Amino acid sequence: MRNTCFTPVLCITGSDSTGGAGIQPDIRTISAMGGYAVTAVTTVAYNKPDGKFEIFDIRPDIIRQQIRTIISAFHPHTVKIGLLRTPETVKYVRDEIQACRNVILVPGTISASGRKLVDDQTVNAIVNLLLPEAMLLVVRCAEAERMTNHVVKSEQDMIQVAKKLMKFGAKSVLLRGARITENYITTLFFDGENELFFSSQNTEGWLMHGVSGALSSAIATRIALGDDIIDAIHHAHDYLHRQIVYSVRHQPSQQRPYDIYNAFIALVAKNHKSRHKIPFYAEQLNISTRYLSSATHTAVGKSPKDIIDEYLIEEIKVMLKTTNLNVQEIANRLGFSSQTVLCRLFKQITHKTPVEYRLS
Repeated sequence: MRNTCFTPVLCITGSDSTGGAGIQPDIRTISAMGGYAVTAVTTVAYNKPDGKFEIFDIRPDIIRQQIRTIISAFHPHTVKIGLLRTPETVKYVRDEIQACRNVILVPGTISASGRKLVDDQTVNAIVNLLLPEAMLLVVRCAEAERMTNHVVKSEQDMIQVAKKLMKFGAKSVLLRGARITENYITTLFFDGENELFFSSQNTEGWLMHGVSGALSSAIATRIALGDDIIDAIHHAHDYLHRQIVYSVRHQPSQQRPYDIYNAFIALVAKNHKSRHKIPFYAEQLNISTRYLSSATHTAVGKSPKDIIDEYLIEEIKVMLKTTNLNVQEIANRLGFSSQTVLCRLFKQITHKTPVEYRLS
């Protein structure tokens, strides 16, 4: 792991004015994980007064100039490529990033709702021009089926599709969103040597709008910071599980507890560096600490303290691995009353001291 306070990660993708996908969560994710986000915007998505969703494409030459300027000035450690909507744009982007290391490709040709975002000609350009540049292709099964004309119904199908995508040029593949087992969602990482399957019961969470983009940005950041690709995927998965997938949707019969849990998670994400006490969050939500505890147990089977502590521990881990801050400085930044209190909590949860974790 390389310790640095300035690790540029370039994101080339679209802007979603809602902030739920595209460049906005990319920037948040990269910044939260210790990287420095630099960007090139390819499209602008917006909702018209009649409620219809529209996408405006930036001119390819403007996209090219954005990328050229950023690469020249910042020399990014990793490049994440998202939504590109014309063959000409694909070619311009390929030409500009050919000399870059660590290219993560997340084409996003089909939305989470199933809408096709690019035409077949552009998909072919992505396959022919960008897959050979990708150290990692992150793609949902529906997109992979479109690229390979191979339907995914089993784990063996997933392996065959990943192999075909690697024949197109990708160095490795993270194939997401397979519904092979009832009530589970399956992901495959494949690089020709490693064949790793991941499964989760949170089928709704992992297919939420914007998750692929944020996950790929987290992977890109961890690689930029020095992780190998498998460690980067594990760290990115853990981060997304807390930040996005962890925010559950309510069940109709228990709407109030789930709404409270989601509001609590949002408050923790915003305030956990300075506010560690449960009464603060209960007061912000205008409920009792007992009811807050009941809501979090109903939603995820954890106490409010457990959730706050998890956020703090992950912040500590990131700072230990990606900065030169000493333990006292980390304690100060995260609002601990003393270094001793931080060390006690860290060892209680990780079974290591902060120094032992930093050296591991």
